[in-house]
Order: sequence, then structure tokens, then C-alpha cells
Amino acid sequence: MVEIETFLKGADGGFVQVEACRSPPPDLDYIEGAIRLSVDGLDIIGTEEWDYVDQLWCYITEMVTKIQSSGYAETYFPDQ
Repeated sequence: MVEIETFLKGADGGFVQVEACRSPPPDLDYIEGAIRLSVDGLDIIGTEEWDYVDQLWCYITEMVTKIQSSGYAETYFPDQ
């Protein structure tokens, strides 16, 4: 089973599930947050690997396309 959650980083440095956010991010050009991705209960990435979450989603969706065509994909995190 694959589980995916998206979090935004709050002003206090904590993470809030995107569904629970009630205000926009402070900087719409650099949206800090995290994606928690787990497969069969094993976390692949989590809040410890936070970054610019909107850009990270773009990287991940690009990887899905590459996996479908070649069976392999890799990427860096946006701010690395």
C-alpha cells in the first residue's frame, strides 16, 4: 500500500497537513513543506526531508513519468 501526505511548514517551524491549512504560505515563490511517502508501512521520505514542497511535487511527478517509460528514476530535492 502506498500512502502520501503533503505538509506545509508553519511559522513556528512545525508541519501542518495541507488539508488543515487555513492561511496561505508566507512566500508563494518558496513554499516550504514536506511530503510523507510510505510504501507498505516503510517511510521513503518524511518531514525530516522538508524542502520547497511545490517544486518537490513537480520532481516526483516527473519521476513517475520516467519510471513508466524506463523503469528507473532518480532526482535531487529542489534546494540541494
